[in-house]
Amino acid sequence: MRELIIVIENDIKRCKKMMSSKDLLELAIVIEEVIDKNKDKVKSLENLKKDNVWKYSKKDLDNLIENLEHFYNNLVNQYNDSIIKKELKNKESRIKKLNEDIKNDLYLDREHKNELLDIIDNLNIIYNENLPKDYKWLKVKEYINYLSKCDYNLGKYIIEGINIIL
Repeated sequence: MRELIIVIENDIKRCKKMMSSKDLLELAIVIEEVIDKNKDKVKSLENLKKDNVWKYSKKDLDNLIENLEHFYNNLVNQYNDSIIKKELKNKESRIKKLNEDIKNDLYLDREHKNELLDIIDNLNIIYNENLPKDYKWLKVKEYINYLSKCDYNLGKYIIEGINIIL
């Protein structure tokens, strides 16, 4: 998908360069090449195709740019959504593993396990809050201060939880 985004972006730039050209043959060649190259990916380009290259005009180039930009914007949004979903899934699986590790730790008693699970839940809540990063950092710093008073067995899990959400 990333490669396609780059290809479409380059085609948009190429078309925009042609807007200032007065060479109608070059204009027609660019329009025809870009349409032929992308018509399988961008279905709306089929409607722009002419049976004779001499029928293309600057208006056709405008329409081509508009169609490509619309497709490009949708593609970028899909790509960004997929990246966000992957990151979220990765974060969720790491939190789940951390919770399992805490539950299975033989060196922790039930009270410390519950305390750590609550801290990890709170860190996850902080991560998911729709707040500026500076405000989130202030909340996380409370756990960093708390961490300085913990022993190794507790601290390693808190550090890992903080690392996951940051």
